[in-house]
Amino acid sequence: ATICGSDISYFINGRSGSFELQSPFVLGHEGSGVIVEIGSAVESMEVGDQIAINPSNPCRHCYFCVRGRSNLCENMRYFGSASTNPPVDGLFSRYIILRVEQCIPLPSNMAPGHGPLVEPASVAMHAVNRSGLRAGDNVLIIGAGAVGILTLRIAQAIGSRSISVVEPSELRREGALKEGAAFAVSPQEISSLPSPDVVFECSGTSFGLSGAIERVRRGGVIVQVGGMLEASPISSQLIMSRELSLLGSFRFAEEPTQVIGLIEENRLRLDGLIESEWSFGEIEGALLAAASGKYLKVALKFEEN
Repeated sequence: ATICGSDISYFINGRSGSFELQSPFVLGHEGSGVIVEIGSAVESMEVGDQIAINPSNPCRHCYFCVRGRSNLCENMRYFGSASTNPPVDGLFSRYIILRVEQCIPLPSNMAPGHGPLVEPASVAMHAVNRSGLRAGDNVLIIGAGAVGILTLRIAQAIGSRSISVVEPSELRREGALKEGAAFAVSPQEISSLPSPDVVFECSGTSFGLSGAIERVRRGGVIVQVGGMLEASPISSQLIMSRELSLLGSFRFAEEPTQVIGLIEENRLRLDGLIESEWSFGEIEGALLAAASGKYLKVALKFEEN
């Protein structure tokens, strides 16, 4: 399993965005594993299969589910989330019971240890789908954490003309340039960047959102990907007068299939994101390491002993 920003927020603050913890629960929604047992009616999976886990468990019959927007399901049960009360226990566990639909077979050209990254890659893929990004578009990504870097890689796979990154960490700016970003600047230098067609706000900060609104070209698109704890004032006048599209992007729907397809075609890499690994017994240290901001991704290994 890998640790997400929302896991850190629950651990440190007792909440993630508007989802506030009411009772203790198990964290984790980015995971992979090996199937050890199957139900009698299961035909598509076998014991020993290596899978990534889709943490979504929508009801499949509400208004949103029947319209192909299952990520907005009114009755969603999402692993490691306090969006319901009681919250849904997550994937930081040696064993978990899954529906067949939540099992994503890993392609042969994918390292098993990268399986948990299918979930954040699907978050990035959903944001790109929401944006309507086209080949040749100029892109700005605000925040070069794991989802920001995955958004960059997917934008590259689609054929973006130029990608710029805004990130306060010098180390992460250097990483973005190595990934192929044309520019990587500090937040104070955002005005030096060319006006993009599409902005992905992945930092979850008020500055990021206001900077996106001010920098995007006329008629451009802004996708809010990062979750915010605080209220954020925005310039509705700029949105109106420049005819901007400001879109939210929440979790994902069918995107894991797209992510696996890009990986199978060798158009999307998941390597280089996990920068620290911890054993399950060291979970508190792992969460604190993830909260330090030193690593793109921190992983937990659930080995038998």
